[in-house]
Amino acid sequence: MFATGIFLFDPEPASAQSCSDWFRCNQRGCLCSCLGGSDSSCPPGTVSGTGSWYMCCYDPRRNRAFIVRYIDCCTTGSAPPCPTGCGCANGPPQNNWCGTGSVVCTRAVLVGTC
Repeated sequence: MFATGIFLFDPEPASAQSCSDWFRCNQRGCLCSCLGGSDSSCPPGTVSGTGSWYMCCYDPRRNRAFIVRYIDCCTTGSAPPCPTGCGCANGPPQNNWCGTGSVVCTRAVLVGTC
């Protein structure tokens, strides 16, 4: 059981910069790993938004679906441009979880099984 808990918080670090990864099935926005952050932390100068959205994504390697939480990282100024190849457009548009701020990037965190 302990190993399962560790897996849930460490999705696929080797491929953290690809919008085609299975756990990005509903991700919209720039990958935080392209801007100095990761799926576990926002880039410097940004903070996590006040809300998030969830989706069940299917992992074909494990033949199982997992709940993925998508969390926006925010800034009070204007967001920097997303580097080429780092913008995901999977799933429908989402709310601005930054309130009055700007969305800089989006993190994907596994939280459990569906």
